[in-house]
Amino acid sequence: MPATREETALAALAQVLAAVPAVRFARNPADEDKITVTEGQRTIVLRGGGYSWFHRAAVEAYVTGAARDAALAQLLADIRDALLADRTLGGAVDDLVISPPQQPEGFAVDGGQTSKGREIPVVLIYDTDGPLG
Repeated sequence: MPATREETALAALAQVLAAVPAVRFARNPADEDKITVTEGQRTIVLRGGGYSWFHRAAVEAYVTGAARDAALAQLLADIRDALLADRTLGGAVDDLVISPPQQPEGFAVDGGQTSKGREIPVVLIYDTDGPLG
């Protein structure tokens, strides 16, 4: 079991993304995969009885091969549907917010193949009793 609420939230996000059909998934990979989750910035808000966390995670999605436009559109739709099916990620977070996909696009991968991708900012919102999550 993850030690902190932060790790619980990131593990739940990873679990949801790993279930997207026909996808290779890795969290903070050493090499590139079709979907990766990179841990981003955290904002902590002190409130009366504890701390509210707004943890930004970047979901990087990319495709290679023929028909990249259609493949990327389908992949983004599958990710959106998976994340919005349960915005609490099974109770791991209080809510999640998905922002519009951003560039980069058309970067090169192994063997000189061209890929097409987007970064999807996801904010995980949760409360903790302490400052360390």
